Formats: sequence, structure tokens, C-alpha cells
Amino acid sequence: PPLRDRPGDIPQIVDYCLQKLAREKKTRVTKVSPEVLALFAKHTWPGNVRELENVIYRSAVVAQGDAILVKDLPAELGGSAISQSAAPFEAAASAPTAGAITVESAYDFLAKTLAAADAPIIPAVSAALARRVLAAVDGNETVAAKQLGVTKPALKKLLG
Repeated sequence: PPLRDRPGDIPQIVDYCLQKLAREKKTRVTKVSPEVLALFAKHTWPGNVRELENVIYRSAVVAQGDAILVKDLPAELGGSAISQSAAPFEAAASAPTAGAITVESAYDFLAKTLAAADAPIIPAVSAALARRVLAAVDGNETVAAKQLGVTKPALKKLLG
């Protein structure tokens, strides 16, 4: 039966996916917020369990803490994470709007923030970029490595 007809199964599927990600050491996320579970229960899941797994994986990779929050969800679920259908990064950067963050201002902010930290800048930025690229390609490590211009083992090393 379709997942939309089994909303009671969603918490168990979410737990299973998070445990799998933890075993594979792909993320440190261990839970989802109650608001996220509520959104999951309301969604129709046309892609069934596979779609739910992809959403969990993408959201876990971009989550900044130990829980997936609404802001970590793809836009189609009410979150603010960048959807796969979003315009390419360069295209967005080349057309700034009033109050928009440009690529250069993002680099400046990142450099200033990380320069004040005790940790080296390149590993921190590389790891964050690798996680976001991996999320954008639904966890496909081969594609992510190709897009980053590194080997698959190098990508795994970046991800820690």
C-alpha cells in the first residue's frame, strides 16, 4: 500500500533511516523535530518510501545539529533547503537582487568567520561544501566526487 495510506509507519521508517545513516557514519543526526514528523505525516509521498528516504538523507546532510528541523527540509516540504531543481549556483550569483547575498559577500563572510576560529579554514570549508554537494545529488557519492573534481576516496576523506 502507498505510504500516504500508512502515516503511522512514517516514524519507524524515519528511525530506520537515521540509524542506517549513523551506522554508515554519514551524519550525526539522530532525530527529527516533532514539526518535521507532522509535515511528513501530511505529505502525500508520491514516491513512497524511497522519496521519504531521500528527503531524510538530504535533510540530514544539511542539518547543522543532531536533529532535522523544518528549515533543513527541501522547499517542496515547506523547508528552506535548496531543492534539486534550483538554478545553478553561478546563475543565482550572477543575478543579485536587493538585499541578496552574492558569492563574493559569502566568501568574505566565510573567510572572516573562519579566520577568527582556531580550526584551519580549508578543511572546514571543504567538508561543508562536500556535505552540501552530496545532499544535492541525493547521496550519490560518485556524482558528488565528480562535481567536486575529486576521487571517491578523497570525498569520503573530506566528509570525515
